Amino acid sequence: MKFSSKKISEITIEASAFLKNKTEEIHFYVKGAKVSTFEEQRKQIQSGIQLYLEEEAFPKNSVIFIRLFASDYANQEGELHNLKKQLIEDFSGCAVSVVQQPSLEGRKLVAWVYATKDATKRSVSKTSDEEEGTLIYNRGDYVHIWNTQLISSGDNPDSAYQTNEIFNNFGNCLNSENLNIKDNCIRTWLFVKDIDYNYKGVVDARLKFFEDINMTKNTHFIASTGIDGRAASPYTNVIMDAYSVGGIYPTQIKYLTALNHLNPTHEYGVTFERGTSIDFGDRRHIYISGTASINNKGQVVHGGDVYKQAERTLENISALLADADAQVDDIAQMIVYLRDINDTATVEKYFEDNHQEIPKVMVLAPVCRPGWLIEIECIAIKDISRPEYKNF
Repeated sequence: MKFSSKKISEITIEASAFLKNKTEEIHFYVKGAKVSTFEEQRKQIQSGIQLYLEEEAFPKNSVIFIRLFASDYANQEGELHNLKKQLIEDFSGCAVSVVQQPSLEGRKLVAWVYATKDATKRSVSKTSDEEEGTLIYNRGDYVHIWNTQLISSGDNPDSAYQTNEIFNNFGNCLNSENLNIKDNCIRTWLFVKDIDYNYKGVVDARLKFFEDINMTKNTHFIASTGIDGRAASPYTNVIMDAYSVGGIYPTQIKYLTALNHLNPTHEYGVTFERGTSIDFGDRRHIYISGTASINNKGQVVHGGDVYKQAERTLENISALLADADAQVDDIAQMIVYLRDINDTATVEKYFEDNHQEIPKVMVLAPVCRPGWLIEIECIAIKDISRPEYKNF
């Protein structure tokens, strides 16, 4: 993994790059000037993405996924809608997600961008549905599907109702591509408004939905983050993003446990995998779910001490990565969620002391259990050789 951090005018870019077999993947964060208006930062985000792609010789159609972390979705809704529409147009139908999770670095808007560049002769194409927020990305033998901002279309505010409708609609979307949730969905992100109040409904609905499609503790679940996050509408209590892959065999997927450090999630009634890895012929993609400072009994470790919780969280992530024969140096991007804005300086100090080079964003997003002061998720890419499988 190659890491870089640079300034382009007032714009900060934090990036990682993985290159093998003439196929390169980049994850990068675009952060505008701290002391500026939302409109100025919106323009900086848009130009920063384009300028960095040009510097790295990535074509515009190489962008696959963008998430925008906004500070005040309700007041910024109009401009965010226009920005999302422009990004989809600029980058040939990329998937764009928007969520209210304010940056704790003093910015109104931050973008996470994922792009791929293929210098081989392989067939690569992508199609998107802006209204549905879906991107279908064909790479030779595999199809990658990104679904963004899936919400309930009804007027029932109950979080369980909204979650059930979201998963049903998501399943129908995959079925239309001859895929399904159980076999093909690798990663979900569930953003829950007022998580202390609404999370139970999300957990209960997901459990019931998974049982209905025969996903249980005896089969497998899906790597996921369930975290506080908001849409512009006050009636939307649950939003979901998802990533799925078609053309894979069950043997290409491994579910990560690290049982010396973490307990199985079903022991406290939650149905997600701690982490999931996918083996392609030339690389391993590793998706680590939102991870906190807990032990293998599911108990909070270092209650009240956010620095030590950050340490234990990274220890847990390291253990999950080791389960995929990877390490922290393989992490391509990271999202750090804090419950209390006043913990920002302490966590910044932790990352100044450790893992400074990993591209990351730190956002205000309460975790689903009050005792957890910090939660971290990440994506890693590991160099492997599995000739029995087709390359990425």
